[in-house]
Amino acid sequence: MAGATFLPKAVLFVAISAFGLCVCFLTVFQFGMFLFREGLAMGVVDGRQSAHDKDAADPYVSDLLLDLLLIAAFVLQHSLLARRPWKDFIQWLGLDVVERSLYILATCGALQTLMQYWRPLFPESVLWALDTDSRWVWTVLGILSFLGWLCVVGVVMVLDYAELVGIKQVYYFLMDLDPPLQMKSREYQRLFQNFRHPVMTGLLIILWAVPVMTMGRLVLALSLTIYTFYGHSLDMRDYDYICQQHQLKKRTLRSPQGFRATGGRASSVGYG
Repeated sequence: MAGATFLPKAVLFVAISAFGLCVCFLTVFQFGMFLFREGLAMGVVDGRQSAHDKDAADPYVSDLLLDLLLIAAFVLQHSLLARRPWKDFIQWLGLDVVERSLYILATCGALQTLMQYWRPLFPESVLWALDTDSRWVWTVLGILSFLGWLCVVGVVMVLDYAELVGIKQVYYFLMDLDPPLQMKSREYQRLFQNFRHPVMTGLLIILWAVPVMTMGRLVLALSLTIYTFYGHSLDMRDYDYICQQHQLKKRTLRSPQGFRATGGRASSVGYG
């Protein structure tokens, strides 16, 4: 690898990857707070309603269209940038090493835009409103929310978090190694291709397990639920592979030597 071209690329790739990682953590935290606020229906009293003309025939129709447009923008970004034409374009630009980091940055940008311009819809229309003074309600919802976030973190850990956020790709480039995904088993690559939105599965629990379900929250939850199920195309081979990896990880946790005996890199999801 020519040193004259390697150093500038290395600096650029490290900068993009580090920036993407920081933006990712910040956006995840802000999105979690956004979901918590909307789940408590606090967004309807933050002063944004004053911008509405109360005498208009349909004061919230424009807000509904805006919210749907924001969701559509997120869905399009999240899907189109995972397609082969975009990946080929990034490779043509010579940025394939940071393709994942750029994807993360674009996703964070779409989420930041959604949070910034999201409008509450029909605040007087509530599908359900649980008794928030009840300890049982908070206990059940707290457990469900914890399980949802645990699912998010667990999936990220199982699917190799360093690769998901784009750090490992840059590290492998600096070490002059093949891309990390190419070093995974074909079963893993197939699972990763079919299970395109793994983190969204945990978010579904968080989206629906709320004490107050407003129309705005329903639009967000229903849209992302449909999108998540549409983006998954798992079959029995993927299910069998997940079961095999679960058993392998159980043996690995019991005996670290057992992982080496099974030929870790060829079969394991979590190790790369």
